[in-house]
Amino acid sequence: MMNFFVDLWYADLVTIAALALAGVVTIAGVLMSINVFRHEGNAGTISPKRRIHAYILVGIAIVAGAIGLRIPHVGAVWLSVHALAMIAVASLSLYGRNTTNQLTRRFGVRVAWSACLVALGLVIFSFNPFQFAPSTIAAQVAFILVVLGYGVSLGIAPMHIGLSELYSKIPSPIVALVAPLSLLIGALGIFRMRELVDSIIADTGAWTGNILVAFGLITTVILACTLLRQHNYKKFFAELTMFHTGVLFTFAGFGVAGTIPALIHLTLTVIMTSALFCIAGILHATYKTTKFSGVRNISALLPFPSVLFGIVLIGALGVPVSGMFMSLMIGIGYGLQFHLVLTIMLAWSWVMVIAAVSARLLALTRASQDDAVVLLPVRWYMSLTVLTVECISMFVAVWWIGTPQGITFFVDAAQRIAAF
Repeated sequence: MMNFFVDLWYADLVTIAALALAGVVTIAGVLMSINVFRHEGNAGTISPKRRIHAYILVGIAIVAGAIGLRIPHVGAVWLSVHALAMIAVASLSLYGRNTTNQLTRRFGVRVAWSACLVALGLVIFSFNPFQFAPSTIAAQVAFILVVLGYGVSLGIAPMHIGLSELYSKIPSPIVALVAPLSLLIGALGIFRMRELVDSIIADTGAWTGNILVAFGLITTVILACTLLRQHNYKKFFAELTMFHTGVLFTFAGFGVAGTIPALIHLTLTVIMTSALFCIAGILHATYKTTKFSGVRNISALLPFPSVLFGIVLIGALGVPVSGMFMSLMIGIGYGLQFHLVLTIMLAWSWVMVIAAVSARLLALTRASQDDAVVLLPVRWYMSLTVLTVECISMFVAVWWIGTPQGITFFVDAAQRIAAF
């Protein structure tokens, strides 16, 4: 452990950037908790004891996230991702809800399944119990188990079932802290595992690439269809995040060069996920509902948050001014050369998501026809500050990606992952 803290002083630029990104998300979750506690937790006044417990859990989350990002070992990633998930489970008890026990049980079972699948994959990869078969069999089985295991935590289809429902019931600060960090660390874990398997199979990443493309495309198609008929905005935000997770894994499966747009997409999706659930907390505190039908006239009632909300959704749509548009163009441009049909399916899914997000955004800006929305907006100065910082971070990331230094950075990051 001492070597780990010493090594942090000599971290490369890629690791420093990843840790900085994780730090922004972590601080956002901490600061937002101060505002959301009473509104989503039904806990009344926050007791000093509960607040101390919350800060302790957040401190553990910071350490767990740093371990997963800094130590180049798949086992450390496993420990980190599932430590974050267990922190989310433990945090549920702080909010004093009547459904806490049920949520804890359901989320805990999901975490346990994820941990067991990934652990089984790592054991098979390390010890190769298939003594009668070549080691490639063990590596392939291990990789599939690792993808399935992390898929339970990250929402990769078909393991995504039930995750959006859990996220809709779990308080927004917990999701804003755990979901983006788990995505950041879990995706890096799968990429690291992929390179280990590729070194054994020695097929230039063709087999693992096909696995990632298969899971990624299934995720994008299923989630795009689901978003069109989703009426709960917290579920909608969760499914939008899972859709982008499928996109980045599809890009990574297109080949080693596809890792570059995948890492760009990962960076922006992490920031977007935290910002979306910060917005979800503001909407829930103001309108006291998680249904799109209960949220109206947002531009008049919440003028500044609505502007920030629009910025985040523009990024999620992948319009030409956003960073996701850059990663989309790079990934699709590369995919059209070698995976024409699959790339067309990905582009079709993206069009469906644009339609779904645009329809929901227009619905939120419509004026209310009744008196149910005559509410006083909650003065969330802290959360608005956090959301503003995250929007600025998205702009900075987009600017950085478009510079020669940014392109070199992501190429270097892809090479480091490939050399793992």
